[in-house]
Amino acid sequence: MGDGAVGARIPTGQNNVVANYRTGIGAAGDVTAGSLSILQSRPPGVRAVTNPLDASGGADPENLDHSRQNAPLTVLTLDRIVSLEDYEDFAAAFAGIGKAQAIPFWDGETGFVHLTIAGIEGANVDPTSQLYLSLTGAIDAARDPVQQVRVSSYRPMTFNLVATVIIDKPRYVPADVLAAINAALLSTFSFDQRAFAQPVTAAEVITAIQAIPGVIATDLTQLYRSDDPSGPSQTEPDPVLPASYAQLQNGTILAAEVLTINTIGFSVTEKLS
Repeated sequence: MGDGAVGARIPTGQNNVVANYRTGIGAAGDVTAGSLSILQSRPPGVRAVTNPLDASGGADPENLDHSRQNAPLTVLTLDRIVSLEDYEDFAAAFAGIGKAQAIPFWDGETGFVHLTIAGIEGANVDPTSQLYLSLTGAIDAARDPVQQVRVSSYRPMTFNLVATVIIDKPRYVPADVLAAINAALLSTFSFDQRAFAQPVTAAEVITAIQAIPGVIATDLTQLYRSDDPSGPSQTEPDPVLPASYAQLQNGTILAAEVLTINTIGFSVTEKLS
């Protein structure tokens, strides 16, 4: 359709324009409660509609990197779950799931597999959501019925840091270098780049900062988990921040952690002489 010079004009007449609508899941569909008020089609007798709960489980189409990572997983399991790796591969290849980790447990009476899952981009997977129910239903259909399995959403955890850097002036603009450092830290310690129970070390942080052009030296003065009240007053020179695997405590399962950077809890400034 166009104006005759760029594209053809719409021909005269009636009912000569056809529009196709495509619907499906996506992260944009994870709207808050009360956001939906218009039906795509209106059955007779329905006058109004709304969503009483938050929508969840939406996932955008896979990008190339995720496709390369997930495509082999379906081939590895062949829709059959036997080993711990099968549980992880099956869940990770499931639409809407970003990460999965399987751990064997013994509660003193029976053995079972615990599967920690995380949604796309670190989203929580609510046990009442359709995503959770669909995943557990698919696992039950593919696993050995003798093997018991429990599934729970991961525990997100963040860390804070404070650092100063010496910048190569006047070859580099300090504001540009600091912006590049912030972007590198947010990327390096983002959910997509971190694994379950993966610790964070001072060496990792310094390496990420030193890789930025224009940085001569880095002084990391603070590095601590956000749930550590004594963190800001730390004295340890090279701290290692742990992240937990799934664990059984007093009969209760604590899911595995993913330790990422606190987007509002880190500060990198220029060290002035």
